[in-house]
Amino acid sequence: MEIMDENTNSIRSVKVKIQYDNIPSYCRKCKLQGHMEDECRILHPELKKTTSNPEEETQQNQQRRMRNGKCVGSRK
Repeated sequence: MEIMDENTNSIRSVKVKIQYDNIPSYCRKCKLQGHMEDECRILHPELKKTTSNPEEETQQNQQRRMRNGKCVGSRK
């Protein structure tokens, strides 16, 4: 970082160490936060959750959309 002294008009460089409290996990394959490559369902399709009940799958999708703030409404 460069800092300019207003009194002398001199510029000096200073290194600033940045420390984060929490860095979220990030997958470089699918470019999503929340998991690493070893947990990626694109790289490891065997990790995908399978449900045999279509109604249960629909409920899971609705819950997922609500958590993501994408709940539009329900159809009956």
